[in-house]
Amino acid sequence: MPVESGFRPRPGQEKHAAFKAGLPGNNGVLGSGSGERRGQQGNASNPFTAFINRLAPIGEQTQSEKRGLQLAHPFDPFFLMHKFNLRYDGFQVEEVKFVPTEEQNQMIKHVKLAYGIISHPIIQEWQYRNEIENQVAMDRVYEGNNRVVLTDPEREIFIKIAKAVGIPCDPERKEYFYDEIPRQNLDEEGFIKPKVVDADK
Repeated sequence: MPVESGFRPRPGQEKHAAFKAGLPGNNGVLGSGSGERRGQQGNASNPFTAFINRLAPIGEQTQSEKRGLQLAHPFDPFFLMHKFNLRYDGFQVEEVKFVPTEEQNQMIKHVKLAYGIISHPIIQEWQYRNEIENQVAMDRVYEGNNRVVLTDPEREIFIKIAKAVGIPCDPERKEYFYDEIPRQNLDEEGFIKPKVVDADK
């Protein structure tokens, strides 16, 4: 249920509750609890930093880099970032206790889309690949974008997440095109002409 008056969910967001039920490890990475670990100082006073640490726990990042292991389901970070965006849109989200700023919301959205593109090929479950395709399609149709361009701070978060999960990525790459994954057509397709986005704008 929305927590802000006058909130109007975008098409496709009403599927969120039904989709959540099929997630892997719903009591794990995306489950209840603060997600904070020992040694992460200052998180209580900086909830956004604490959220980033949940996406890429320092301990897991170190282990995955050394061993090359995939320590979490590759869809988990994508869905947690999606929940962050839903919290900004006015939904009650257990894992995100604070209301993100517009800047924080956009940052996580960009990282989510780029991460979805690189994780899509290694995710085996069709329903999770379909959700990534749907999120990319919604940004293409409703925002008119055909790619996501990461700023340096966004790229830093993106790299940490990919390393923590164990997904190979190019640390120098900033652009991720939507046609790198299968195109999902929405009913509204064709009404908005895609535009090229720039990370500096």
